[in-house]
Amino acid sequence: MTQTFFYILSASILLLGFASLATFFLQKKNPKNSTLEKVRVIVKTWWWIVCFFLFTLGTAPWGLLAGFALISLVVAFEYYSFSKLEKLKNTLRVIICIFVIAQYALLGFGQFRCFQLLPILTVLLTLAPVVIFKSDLEQLPRTAASLIGPIVFFHFLACLPALFLLANKTFASLEKAQLLVFLIIFLTEINDISQFIFGKLFGKNKIIPHISPNKTEAGFIGGLFFTIAVASILFTKILQLPLWQSILFGVVISVYGIMGDLFFSAVKRHFGTKDFSNALPGHGGYLDRLDSLILTSPVVFYLFYFLIAE
Repeated sequence: MTQTFFYILSASILLLGFASLATFFLQKKNPKNSTLEKVRVIVKTWWWIVCFFLFTLGTAPWGLLAGFALISLVVAFEYYSFSKLEKLKNTLRVIICIFVIAQYALLGFGQFRCFQLLPILTVLLTLAPVVIFKSDLEQLPRTAASLIGPIVFFHFLACLPALFLLANKTFASLEKAQLLVFLIIFLTEINDISQFIFGKLFGKNKIIPHISPNKTEAGFIGGLFFTIAVASILFTKILQLPLWQSILFGVVISVYGIMGDLFFSAVKRHFGTKDFSNALPGHGGYLDRLDSLILTSPVVFYLFYFLIAE
């Protein structure tokens, strides 16, 4: 365990411990308050989520790769549980499983170019045979979307472990690579929380009510500036990045974080469901918890790739 990871672990435990204690004492004073009970469930689930991310990060690179491969497979099955392509479900699951395992294997062996080309090659090699031999013509658009969409988004999620490997090589420091990945996850969640708080306090005008009635202009603007401020401090002080790069990371994390949230909200509305599952009490499904990270990860990865990586 590196010293940096010990600090990350300690800070995470202290923060969650404080949230748990605060909720416990508030519930003692208001035992019948339903909102506090929901908060208690959410915090309890956060313990499991944080433990998972810390375990994968603490055992990086192989633990990080294995952990994200596992969660990608779980999310794939969660997603396809809503698919209306009954005859194709198993075929699509097999393709996605092979794709997920292959991309993490490529990362494990340091094959970044092959990793980046794999989504295109997978679509080229599988889309035509699936459409020709498995799909009804009336289901053609849905078949293509059900294959291409998960391939793209599970590749996006894999960009977070890829970022760790790239940062480890660029900085020649395991500690800085761990910090970078932790900060991306932390800032993505901070952005979600700050948008919620600013929206509740000051929100009046909805951004896109037909997709997400809870997202407001005040929430977005407040979350944007708060995330930029936190990113500016953390990236410059901890990773010694230039201020303009730190601000840029803050902007893209905030903007693409809400984009990921809204995109998957639209997908859920298409499927006619509030959550992808109830696997994570108080949060919904695994995909509900990862929606923002799925879009922030690739944007940060490619920014780092072009701006910082050697």
